[in-house]
Amino acid sequence: MNQFKKRQFYFFALLTAIFCAPFLSAQTEEQKKRFEEEQIAFFNQELQLTEKEAEKFWPIYNDFNNRKMRIMEEEKNLLWYFNRNSENISAEEIDELLTKYLEINERKNQLERDYHNEFKKILPPKKVMMLYVADRQFRMHLIRQIRHHGQSPEGRMKRGGPDEMNQSADKP
Repeated sequence: MNQFKKRQFYFFALLTAIFCAPFLSAQTEEQKKRFEEEQIAFFNQELQLTEKEAEKFWPIYNDFNNRKMRIMEEEKNLLWYFNRNSENISAEEIDELLTKYLEINERKNQLERDYHNEFKKILPPKKVMMLYVADRQFRMHLIRQIRHHGQSPEGRMKRGGPDEMNQSADKP
């Protein structure tokens, strides 16, 4: 693999691994609260949650998201370690890292399967599918904000809410 493709692979792998981590790890409590409020408004609007559904949904979703973020943090750390040390580690250690990488992804997939079933207990199937669409739209919105505006989460919060996200989520 040439150097450019290798760097491109690592860039996209890290981007995937940490799509929301920067917004949650180095923020003030106020910024976290604003992020959560923006996310809640976006998801409530996109999923058209009733008050009863929202009451059941948010504790489960938050638990799911927290667990997923911990797994993704492991993945990010593994990729970071490899990227920093790739010239100095043995083939055996690389095999161990590959095994750990697959195990991390298996845990993430199992978590998603488990919570998929939990979501189906509290939401109709259509809304569960809408959840997956809304989750992707929200992530893409955050990525676009970083790419196009280079804004901090706080700056992003001041500009607009879910309506603006909906419009920008549809644009390439």
